[in-house]
Amino acid sequence: MQSRLTPLYQQYHIHHPNLNAHYFKFIDTKEKAYWLGFLCADGYISKTRYGRMGIKLSMKDKEHLIMFCKAIGLNPLSIREREEVKEYKGKFIKYKIAEIDFWCKPMYEDLKHLKFKKFPKLSSYGPYLAWLLGLYDGDGYQGKTMVCSASNNLLMEIKSYFNIEYEIRDYYYDDYLDYYLRNIEGIKIDNSSRFLYVLTLGSQLFNKMMKNYENSLKRKRRTFNIT
Repeated sequence: MQSRLTPLYQQYHIHHPNLNAHYFKFIDTKEKAYWLGFLCADGYISKTRYGRMGIKLSMKDKEHLIMFCKAIGLNPLSIREREEVKEYKGKFIKYKIAEIDFWCKPMYEDLKHLKFKKFPKLSSYGPYLAWLLGLYDGDGYQGKTMVCSASNNLLMEIKSYFNIEYEIRDYYYDDYLDYYLRNIEGIKIDNSSRFLYVLTLGSQLFNKMMKNYENSLKRKRRTFNIT
């Protein structure tokens, strides 16, 4: 009888009994700030009856997705593995992904309230560094101190808050070859490339970011010499 009286927006408890639905209600730890930044890069929400959200990553980053699940109390068995096929230069390329896609109205509402795709309002410098690291792990270029975004405004706010000397640049990112194509005369841009903005963080800020929070994406962790 009680289950019939349970509001629809609370039915996530049935499928995900250990889920911390209000994990993002207050961004009061570096861990939460980190995952908020990661969601800013790679997460999505959708306005449905129950509030939908998810993350889709390359299979090589499945362990990181497991870390996220454990952080919010979602059973890692919720992770789905599948293959996607896309056309590139006349050829069909198959690649494996790991993803979560679930319904949780309270978490959806909290992320919507936070405007999680925008520069956040956090309590201090440490959480901001953790947020930036999450963003970098999702949308940063491995082996470089560059972070990219489709939003010029987001990068402008990052540049302003962290007092970054480098200018925001226009780039074309090739989804399949996994490198950046500089927007210069003579480069042919086809349908497989998409326009992005890129900001170089610099070695000093990058090293601070790494030192500030250690539980980030392992394959992107490194430090740079400061000249």
